[in-house]
Amino acid sequence: MKKIYCLLLLIIFILSQDFVFAQENLIYKTIQETKAKGIEVQVASSAFSQVSGEKMMFKHFGNPEKVEVLHFEDTVLTHLENFILLDIPLKTGKLQLELLEVQSSFYNYQIETSDGSRFFPNQNIKHYRGVVKDNPNSLVAISFLENEVVGLVVTDEGNFNLVLDKKSGRHIFYNDKNLNEQMDFQCATHEQGGVNYDPEILAKQSKMAIQSEGICVGLYFETEQDVFQTRGSFASVEFFVTGIYNQVATLYQNENIETSLAEIFVWTTPDPYESNDTQVLLEQFQDNRTTFNGDLGQLLTFRSIGGGLAAGFNGLCNPDVSERLSVSQLFNTYEFVPNYSWTVQVIAHEFGHLFGSRHTHACVWNGDDTAIDGCGSCMENPDPEIFDCFSCDRPGTPSGGGTIMSYCHLQGNPGINFNLGFGLQPGNVMRNSVANANCLCECVYSTISGPDFLCSSAFSEFFTVNNVPLGASISWDSTPSGALSFSDNSDSPTVTWLGGNFGEVTITAMITTACETVEVSKSISVGGIPQNELTIIGDHLVCHGNYLYTVEYFGDIPISGYQWYFPPGYSATVTNPISAPNQWMISIPPYEIFPQTIELFVQTPCGNQGPWLIELEEQSPGCSSPFLFSVYPNPADDEFMVVGKMEFQSVKSNTIVVPNFSAILFDQDGNPKLENNSVDGQILFKTNHLRQGVYVLQILNNGDKEERKILVQH
Repeated sequence: MKKIYCLLLLIIFILSQDFVFAQENLIYKTIQETKAKGIEVQVASSAFSQVSGEKMMFKHFGNPEKVEVLHFEDTVLTHLENFILLDIPLKTGKLQLELLEVQSSFYNYQIETSDGSRFFPNQNIKHYRGVVKDNPNSLVAISFLENEVVGLVVTDEGNFNLVLDKKSGRHIFYNDKNLNEQMDFQCATHEQGGVNYDPEILAKQSKMAIQSEGICVGLYFETEQDVFQTRGSFASVEFFVTGIYNQVATLYQNENIETSLAEIFVWTTPDPYESNDTQVLLEQFQDNRTTFNGDLGQLLTFRSIGGGLAAGFNGLCNPDVSERLSVSQLFNTYEFVPNYSWTVQVIAHEFGHLFGSRHTHACVWNGDDTAIDGCGSCMENPDPEIFDCFSCDRPGTPSGGGTIMSYCHLQGNPGINFNLGFGLQPGNVMRNSVANANCLCECVYSTISGPDFLCSSAFSEFFTVNNVPLGASISWDSTPSGALSFSDNSDSPTVTWLGGNFGEVTITAMITTACETVEVSKSISVGGIPQNELTIIGDHLVCHGNYLYTVEYFGDIPISGYQWYFPPGYSATVTNPISAPNQWMISIPPYEIFPQTIELFVQTPCGNQGPWLIELEEQSPGCSSPFLFSVYPNPADDEFMVVGKMEFQSVKSNTIVVPNFSAILFDQDGNPKLENNSVDGQILFKTNHLRQGVYVLQILNNGDKEERKILVQH
């Protein structure tokens, strides 16, 4: 009787699942709840703008007219808030995306490279998740870093990629259905072990019917060296992997399965993985990776390995580490068109097997060992030891697209519809696996709060770990080691800078629960701005005129103002901005005194800091004057000379004109101190009896008058 009851439930479930899918978008629900709380949304309407594209860019698309080419204005990154409305301009209008920033605990992952280096997560990478505005049949995941954006936008029309085309430096927005080349991803995981699904679990009609009570599944990613070589830098690999993970995690979050990024291991040196066969490559990965940080792990490569492979359907809490691993081919090289949706499909699919799901064309579903769809070429036998096909009737292919565990992406099929996620039956299996995995740990959403600066070793500040799991212990450390002292290992110690390091210091709290140890970090600045983090770029050999100087700053402490100081009596002026907030024009009038030192001080939360110096010297003797007389030395000690410019009157007779002029030296109050007439075109002034200071020299020549400043120094 119970079996009949379960079958009836399944019949009802199968008939109603499309309706349930349309109504149960958990990301959309979160966005609506955020709006209902009255949280202000920041409108980011100028982040992207339409630009023209190069002809070569469109050759990979069936319909180039449906490819959007965009310019990204990266200055918006400095102003993005937690809840944003992002506009994507289209030829037919605009797409508005409602996006929530991920929690700060997203950045609690570890990063290690094959040479043994360890790094802290780059929190300048901004990750968002959300939906198309007012569209419950949509999903969005977008990540930003400097001049690159990666995004996935899912609607009923398909899976859209927002990616950077490095050849042109522009971003493109396109539907992956528009690509000439179609994904030919194959997965051999049906040969890795049998399953026997409970009909009652399969019949659950809501993603919320099976709860895992705040449990997170930690995911470990390892990248082959080719990923590092293709992306070009470690920082780029981190952005690439975290951007992919953000999209994968969005799909899992919409299934009511919480994941966390546990670790990224990057091969920057030659790796031990050589095979192009997924089965052999998985075995190489299993042999090499006998321990890892996380619950499930995956090796990523750009090499053509034919798709992906998971060790089986029992990855969670499996005591055999090798059964918790998988491998995936990436489709994101810049050689052609970057494509994240295919990569996300492969990674989510292989992890789906480790969560317990078979393919949707396997004869294991619906409570009667039949298939969900007929997209696969082989209707897989419930017993993977039996390699025959068509062990159950082949259903039709879903007109609205297949789910993540299907083969509906293959040629001639309707494609994968990320709006459908994993589908209710595979999703129920995966949710049930998480709910019954007794080794999984509570999601740790802890973050460190406190000031961003420790300016003086004379003062201490409180730093607090928020959202600490009940019963967890805490220990504190800093990098560089010994830069800070901590009063205790409580959740809110006082922290003191020990004065040994200027610049950036990272505070780390190690949170140890009964299940695991999680590292939470926060970067702060100590001691103000080090001299080497600010540089003034510009000329040091000058005459009179305007000179442009650029202040380049590489630190994290915000600068709120600039103050320029000139020597006493110096008439140069400074103006800002010229073409950018960090550019300054210094105007040097004729007859200035050289050498001179200009000082720059900056205003920061740690007070006025500086000086940074510009040492100015005269480009050539007398070049600071556009007129007929040179004065030297200046500054003067015991004496200085005023020399008039001699001119040829006749080249043929070789005669010259020796200028006759007079000169008066005034103090700063306008009192004449010295006066003389020229002899042979020059005047010698004795200044040994004059007080130190700035004087004004007035030169009279045939009714014309010139003035110079003279600095007397003894």
